[in-house]
Order: sequence, then structure tokens, then C-alpha cells
Amino acid sequence: INLAKALNPNINYIKQDIINDTIERKFDAITLIEVFEHIPLELCNDFVKSTSKILNNNGILYLTVPHINNPVNDKHFQHFSYNSLVKYFENEFTVEQVYYIQKYDKLLSILNLLMTNKVWIINSKFINSIFYRLYKKIYFFADDKTCGRIYLKLKKK
Repeated sequence: INLAKALNPNINYIKQDIINDTIERKFDAITLIEVFEHIPLELCNDFVKSTSKILNNNGILYLTVPHINNPVNDKHFQHFSYNSLVKYFENEFTVEQVYYIQKYDKLLSILNLLMTNKVWIINSKFINSIFYRLYKKIYFFADDKTCGRIYLKLKKK
């Protein structure tokens, strides 16, 4: 929260336990960007129900998670296929959009090493712009066999 406040000082941040605290406010949209994989397995269903409770009717949940194509790391409880992810949300939400994103291959790994590493970072707007356009055109969208992440837009039932 302190980092978020430093970057966005005009926003009011609240820390609450979504499962155990009573949250009176309702929201039109919630984002879970690289969050759900950090929820312990035994709490996932309660977390999803609690998320649904604080959304207004027809509220939207935007979600990204690592795909099972990526090995699970020490900070994550699980990674997901489309089916394993949707099973958690299907009772409370309907899927409106799904995208497989962040295609990985050897060329992208080499480009990443050239752009940012322990020795240098390229700060040229021109080169960064070229890299970004290349990434967006070739690597941002993927399929379920080549992606690094899944994006879902879910609507509360």
C-alpha cells in the first residue's frame, strides 16, 4: 500500500481481509491481476464467493493468472489451465472474454536479455518503442499451448 500511495497519492487505499472482514461497499468492477495464484488452495472457493459478494449485480471481474505452461514458483500455490481456473468461478460468474497472452519463445528471451539485464538497461525511447511494437504484434497474444498467462473477463451472475 505504501508503494501504491507513493505512486498515486490521491487515491484512498484500504487493507481488508476479503474472506473474514465485513465489507459494506459494493463495486462495479474488481481487478485481480496476478493475485489468484497467491491464494492458498483451501481458501480459493471462499475467496471467489467473497469477491462476488462485494460486486454489484452484473459487476465485472478482470483476472490474469499464470498458465500451467509456466512452472509454479515458490510464491505461487498453483498455475492454471482455462478449465482449472473456470472451475473456481463458474458458480458465481460467467466468462465474457478469455485471452491467452504473453507468448514465450527463445527470440523473446534474447530480446528481454538485451533490453534489461544486470549490466545495462536500454532507455532509448526509439528502441523501446520498436521493442514494444514487436512484442505487441508478435508476442502479446498467444494460444493455450504457447501462452504464459490467461486473462478472463467475468460477469457476476
